Amino acid sequence: MAYVIDDNCVACGTCMSVCPTGAISEGDIYVIDPDTCISCGTCAEACPNEAISGCRSLVASVVILDEMGHPRDTVHREVRVPVVFLTVPGVHMTIFE
Repeated sequence: MAYVIDDNCVACGTCMSVCPTGAISEGDIYVIDPDTCISCGTCAEACPNEAISGCRSLVASVVILDEMGHPRDTVHREVRVPVVFLTVPGVHMTIFE
């Protein structure tokens, strides 16, 4: 699970200086390369603005099925979910970034 940097980032550079793999690059807000990140959490611990986490804000569309497996209801919400999350039996979830 790669960590992500959200809009609370002020581009202070603290995270970049502590990352052991150099996965963080500069910009208006910094960005973590998920292919290079080893998910050690050092950057999240060092960030003074708590702008780094293992969660992501996504819009989730959840289709609730009846007992026969037919769609009964759909709920759309913006949620913060872990980059890796569990599947709930009987619930089909589609995550859009």
